Amino acid sequence: MKKIFYGLILVAAAVLILLGSLGVPLGFIGTLPVVDLVLSVILLIFTISVTIHGIYWAIPFPLAGIFMTLESEIAAAAGLEDKNIISNWIVLLCALLIAIGTGLISSRLRRTPFVKSRSRSVRLSAQTKYIDCRNFSNYRYSVYLGSGSVYFENADKYAGGGVLNIKCELGNLEIHVPSEWRLATDIETTLGNTEVEQGGNESGPLLTIKGICNKANVQITFT
Repeated sequence: MKKIFYGLILVAAAVLILLGSLGVPLGFIGTLPVVDLVLSVILLIFTISVTIHGIYWAIPFPLAGIFMTLESEIAAAAGLEDKNIISNWIVLLCALLIAIGTGLISSRLRRTPFVKSRSRSVRLSAQTKYIDCRNFSNYRYSVYLGSGSVYFENADKYAGGGVLNIKCELGNLEIHVPSEWRLATDIETTLGNTEVEQGGNESGPLLTIKGICNKANVQITFT
């Protein structure tokens, strides 16, 4: 349902932007055009959603969209003669810089459940990680604006009970699970895609994969 909801919001926003660009008259609510009002409400809902999910780096973009949509009304309310308060390119550049800065800060300050475990982080690159199953119990693997692949070596030495914590944001992650294992997943997906291949051995050692897929693609297959 989340995917359908967000999908409808994005489609509605695109339609309203197109209608507004074409100058299609949809009426006014007071002195505010309906297109601008509805688009601003959609962007506000998106802002609230990303805030609730703790995706703080994404907040500047919908706020910038609201400002650009209502710029003339903001100028009128402030008593400014020039309705173009600031260039849209400057607004977008500031939103991008704030988003990058917020992402860097929040990634350092945010507390996560990934404690007392080995970890690997992939940023703006493509990497492959081989996890040694002889001493695997808890491992964290993060991908941000990159691509990652996870394989398990010495699978015959795996005793079971291991947990792989993942966080994939704006990237792609492939996890290759030995077909002799039993798999359990608990992945929260927001504006992304998580695919888990059916298979595995119901009587095999258990592997649990849990974490977050945010505007990204996660694929889990059996090998």
